[in-house]
Amino acid sequence: MSSGTNLLGHFLDHYRRLGVDEFLLTLHAEASDPRAQDMLDIMASHGISPRLRTAEFNTRLKLERYRALIGEHCRPEDWILYADMDEFHAYPVAIHELLASCDAAGYRFVRGRMRDRLAAGGQLVPMRPVPSLWEQFPFRASVTSRIRQGWDRKVCAAKPDVVFDEGGMHCLAYGHDRSTNYRLTHLDARGFPNLVDIDHFAWDDTLLKRIETKLAGLGGDSDSTDDPVVMAEYERVRVHLLAHGNIAADDFEVAPLPTHHYER
Repeated sequence: MSSGTNLLGHFLDHYRRLGVDEFLLTLHAEASDPRAQDMLDIMASHGISPRLRTAEFNTRLKLERYRALIGEHCRPEDWILYADMDEFHAYPVAIHELLASCDAAGYRFVRGRMRDRLAAGGQLVPMRPVPSLWEQFPFRASVTSRIRQGWDRKVCAAKPDVVFDEGGMHCLAYGHDRSTNYRLTHLDARGFPNLVDIDHFAWDDTLLKRIETKLAGLGGDSDSTDDPVVMAEYERVRVHLLAHGNIAADDFEVAPLPTHHYER
C-alpha cells in the first residue's frame, strides 16, 4: 500500500465518477498491516473487493499480476485504465467519448504525463477525506522528473493486447533495453497523440516513512533487490527530504483545478 487509507476513498470516487465500469484491484499488504482492514472496508463501501491480495510486491511481480488479471477478466474490445493509487487521470473529455474516438481512429493506447500535486510551500501535510485532493494539494511541480529523476510519462489506458515492458506502465515491450522502449513508446503512432495529465498525489506526510520502508525492503516489498534503478530514485527523494524537510522544487506553481468531465 502506497499511502494512508484516505487516499483510497478519493481514488475510488474519482474513477467511479469518470465512468469506470469495473475495478481490478490488487491489495499489497501484509496480514499484520493495520491499514489492510481499513482498505478492505473502504472498498466494500464502494461495492468492490480486491481481485488479488498478496504481501509480496515488486515491479516485476506487479506486471505479471496485471497480465494475469487482464487475461482472466478482459475482452479484446475492452479498454484498461492503468493507475496506481496515487495517480488520478484528468481526461480532456468524457472517458468513454475519448476511448470511442480512439477505437474509431485505430489508436491502441493513451499516454499521459505525471503532474505532481503539492501542498502550499511543498509541505508534507496529512491527506484528509475532504475536501478534494485538488483543493488540499493545489500546487504542482516536476518532482518525479527533476527531484526523483524518474520517468514521468506513462500509459494511462490501453487495449488488452498491448504488452508492457515493466510494471510501472511507463513503456511498451519492443524487444530493446528499457530506456529505448520508453523512447519508442512515446513516439509510437499507435498511441493517442495528446498527453493526458496524471495528477500525482504522492507527496503527503507519510512520504519519508514510505520511502524508508521501501529502501529497507519491509512490508513484502522486494524492489530493494529486484530493481536497483527504482531504489536509486527513492534514495534521491529521501536525501532531498532530509536536506529540506519538504519538497523544495524549482518550478513550483499554482495549478488550476482540472476539468474532469465526470459522468453522472
